[in-house]
Amino acid sequence: MSMRLLVSSLIVFGVAVSGATHARYNKGASLIESLREWERAERSDPTANLGRAMAFPHYVMGVSDALEGIVICTPQGVTVRQASAIVAKYINDNPRLWNEQALGLVSVPLMDAFPCKK
Repeated sequence: MSMRLLVSSLIVFGVAVSGATHARYNKGASLIESLREWERAERSDPTANLGRAMAFPHYVMGVSDALEGIVICTPQGVTVRQASAIVAKYINDNPRLWNEQALGLVSVPLMDAFPCKK
């Protein structure tokens, strides 16, 4: 099975399994709203909605944990903040993808940053 097919299968499986639990992150737009709050909180902006801000790194952590050892092999010592910054940079650098599935917006940059060695 090719890596692309495996990743695609995992993404489809993840979306199906997540169902209503992560329905608000079905599309990237909701994830990006949380990302913007997270960026405000990182700048110590007093207007940041901290509850909404924490949803972004929690989602990144959930995707990372779900794919760890399968298509993502995170080195020891990488923090949630670092992983979130990698995902945030990818999202900010790729506005044409903002309407894509949130799972892909998180998994692709993590797979690029932390590929499993063959």
